Amino acid sequence: MRVIGLTSGSSVDGVGVAVAQLRLAGATVELDALEHRKITYPAPLRNALLAALAPGRCTAAELCRLDTEVGWAFAEAAAGIDADLVAILGPPIHQADGGTLRLGQPAPVAERTGLPVVAVGALGSTATIQDGVSGLLASPEPRHLAMQVGRILSDSALADHLRAGGRRQSLKYSARLIAIRHDDQVITPERSKRRTLIDFVFKQRNRSIVAWRSNRKDRQ
Repeated sequence: MRVIGLTSGSSVDGVGVAVAQLRLAGATVELDALEHRKITYPAPLRNALLAALAPGRCTAAELCRLDTEVGWAFAEAAAGIDADLVAILGPPIHQADGGTLRLGQPAPVAERTGLPVVAVGALGSTATIQDGVSGLLASPEPRHLAMQVGRILSDSALADHLRAGGRRQSLKYSARLIAIRHDDQVITPERSKRRTLIDFVFKQRNRSIVAWRSNRKDRQ
């Protein structure tokens, strides 16, 4: 099984991307490293993450926004890579009383890649990733994360089930579909203009993403 690993540490300077081929040999997971690279966060996102770290102050609303933005940064980092599974571990934003709060919404990763995602059950993860249905949630402990990956490695039926569930679940959180769903059902000329504007905004967003990814490849 080919796995994408996405991590971001306390320096919050970017996303570490690693691709590896994993296989089970008895009770041992064998790993062949295939590629690795680092993708820098956009400056506004990194500045916002640094401002949220102690001793800075951060509201719940800002945490939710950062959680989503880091998730999209992870999604862009994984887009276009041939793999069977994505495992993510986002940046630690706060530590207290033996616990660690990490950011990185897995739903954008599932939406962009169409792959099962193994993620830490934090913030909105449990609302968008149903454990055992559309993904697997893990504790921040590396041993538990490895165990969840091992479950998928050893059970192809589970991997297929999670892949299909992840795709279904991600559609519920498509930004374009949410925007349309909350528009009024009765179409008037004014609402029709709004619908056209929604389509235009998302087309422009997709073009920007493609351009950003193209520039990123040129720099490599």
